[in-house]
Amino acid sequence: MGSTASFAATGEPGALGEGSADYAAARTATIQSAIELYGASSAEATRVAAAWKAVNVG
Repeated sequence: MGSTASFAATGEPGALGEGSADYAAARTATIQSAIELYGASSAEATRVAAAWKAVNVG
């Protein structure tokens, strides 16, 4: 069986920032993948970056 983390309202620092870090890592990975596949100045790479910006990540 799997386990889940339990987060209690204990004032633990860093717990709220974890989601932002996940989104930032996903943004970096998808933009890098588009650059590797299509090139840095391609329309595809530009669109991927713009999509992340549209949802206020990066």
